[in-house]
Amino acid sequence: MKINMKVLKWVLLGLYIAIIIGLLGMSYRHGESLNGKLFWPLFILVVTVLSQALLIFGAGTVNLCTPIRPRRLVLPVIVAAVMMTVLVAALCHSLAELLYLDDIDWIVYVFWIIVGLSWILWSIVFFIMYRDTERYKTLRNLVATLIAGSLIELLVAIPSHIIVIRRPGCFVGLMTACGIIGGIFVMLWAFGPGIILLFLREKRKAELLRNGKVE
Repeated sequence: MKINMKVLKWVLLGLYIAIIIGLLGMSYRHGESLNGKLFWPLFILVVTVLSQALLIFGAGTVNLCTPIRPRRLVLPVIVAAVMMTVLVAALCHSLAELLYLDDIDWIVYVFWIIVGLSWILWSIVFFIMYRDTERYKTLRNLVATLIAGSLIELLVAIPSHIIVIRRPGCFVGLMTACGIIGGIFVMLWAFGPGIILLFLREKRKAELLRNGKVE
């Protein structure tokens, strides 16, 4: 049975919005105080939406088939590098608890050094890889990389959590749980731009036809 993409993209968008609203509602119910119930969930939601918009619309949605200019590539690269750094940080949290590194005093400094270097390195890698790539493919590849990265991070974080929670102690599994949350957050984050790309896909096809190109 052939899937109707025009219907599917609206279904996926509706499901995505429903998931976000559901998570926001759960955060509200479990808030500690009335004044603080919605502040942090709304703050995270606003930051998430703005960063997603910067990734997609920062690169531009006109002339999707032409190579993206370097100055228009800066914002998407910065945002994607931040999300990859979140995955690296989540992975470090999981491995630190799994390997008993969380009890070492200087490991905190190493963690922040890794986080800083990760953001710089991912920014450089993304910029070099996609500076001559057409706009739509650049966005698609960035989103695909984030989804793949989140899956890899979860493949490490989830087994680590299962192992760690079997250890004695009051706060065991806390850091690996943070690792799982980080992986899920980036995956959900990447699904948003991924759904927007489904809407831009038809526009790109129309541009290809106008230019006499077939893919």
